Amino acid sequence: MNERISQCITDNQGLFVQLRRDLHRIPETAFTETKTAAYVAARLQEWGYTTQEGVGQTGVVALLEGGAGHGPVLAVRADMDALAVTEQTGLPFTSEHPGRMHACGHDSHMAMALGAAYVLAQFRHALAGTVKFIFQPSEEQPTGAGAMIADGVLTNPVPDGIVGLHNWPGLPVGQLALRSGPVTGSVDRFEITIAGRGGHGAKPHETVDPVVMASHCVLALQAVVSRLNDPVKPLVLTIGAIHGGEAFNVIPHEVCLTGTIRAADPAVQKLVPDQMQQVLNGVTAAYGGTAALAYQWGIPSVVNDAAFTQRTEGYLRRWFPDDQVVELAEPSLVGEDYSLFLEAIPGTFFFLGTGAGDGFGLHHPKYSVPEEILSIGVKSFCAIVWEFFSQK
Repeated sequence: MNERISQCITDNQGLFVQLRRDLHRIPETAFTETKTAAYVAARLQEWGYTTQEGVGQTGVVALLEGGAGHGPVLAVRADMDALAVTEQTGLPFTSEHPGRMHACGHDSHMAMALGAAYVLAQFRHALAGTVKFIFQPSEEQPTGAGAMIADGVLTNPVPDGIVGLHNWPGLPVGQLALRSGPVTGSVDRFEITIAGRGGHGAKPHETVDPVVMASHCVLALQAVVSRLNDPVKPLVLTIGAIHGGEAFNVIPHEVCLTGTIRAADPAVQKLVPDQMQQVLNGVTAAYGGTAALAYQWGIPSVVNDAAFTQRTEGYLRRWFPDDQVVELAEPSLVGEDYSLFLEAIPGTFFFLGTGAGDGFGLHHPKYSVPEEILSIGVKSFCAIVWEFFSQK
C-alpha cells in the first residue's frame, strides 16, 4: 500500500500545486476566511466529503470514514489565515487581496491537508479508521483553535490523536523534523505603566521622570532572562512599544511599555510575572516612582506527546529515507495555538523544511514556499494516517 499511495501522490503533484496557488491568491486574515473556507469545502465536497462549515466562526471540518472496519480517529489540522502584509514576491499567482498575503505559508498547509484528503479518499476502502480533517481559522491571532474547540471540533467523533505541521525556513528543503516535549513558545502579553510626577523639561529636579525610569526598566527587565532564568531553558522578553509624553519640553506623568513573553517550558512561563514585578519595583523605587504590571496569559507552548511523537517518527521512517527524518534540535519561541489541541488530546506537531530560499523568512513580504515540498507534506500526512490505523 505504501507504493500505491506514493504513486498516487506522484501522479497528482499538479493538483497539489494548483490547490496551493488558488489559495495563495485569496489570502484572508483572522475570522474573515470566507472565500478560503468556501474553496476548501468545495474541493472536499467535490471528492465526496460531507463538510461542516462555520466551526469556530469560519473553520471547516470533514470526515473520511474508512471502509475496512471500525477503528481509531485521527485528526489532521491545517491553519487557513493569512497576514496583513502587502505581497512583494512578484509571483504570477500573487495575492489578489491588497494588503493581505500568505506570508507564513498557510496556503501550503491547506494544500497539503487537502492533497492528503484527496489521496486518502482514493484508498478509503482500505482504511481501518476515521480521518478528521480540521481547517482552522485565526492561527496568527492566535484564537482559532480555541474557537473551534469551544464549538465542539474535538467531539463527535473524539479524535484519538492529532497531527499538524508547519513549513520551516532554515531546514533543508523537504526535511521532516520533530521532537518530543516543547516545540514552540507560549505567547503572553504585558503592559507596564511607569508613573512618576510630570513637570517642566527645564526643571527635572522638581519631577519624578517616568521616561528615565522606563529607560532603565527596559534594560533591567532583561535580567529576568539572563539572571533570573535557567540559561538552558529558552525565554524571550521583548518590549515592542514605548508610549509617553506629547511635547518636547514637558516631562510626562506616565510612560507605558508593552511587549511579549515567550517561553518553551510552562514552568518558566509561570515564574515570569513575579520576576518582572520584582525588577520593576526595584528600579522605580530608586527614582521615587511606581510600576504597575498588567500581565495577560496567552496560549501555552506546543508540547508534543512523547509516546505519540515517537510512534510518528517511526511511521515517517517507514515511508521516507532515514536522513530525511531528523530530530528537531531545539524548540522555537514562535507562537502556535495548535498547543490547545495538544492540551486536550495526544498528538504531535512537526516541521517541513523549505530551505534558505532567497533569505526571506516567515512573515516577510517576499516569502514563498517552494512547491516541491507540497507532495512531501501530503505524503507525510498519508503515511501517519495509514500507519496509525495499521498499528492500532
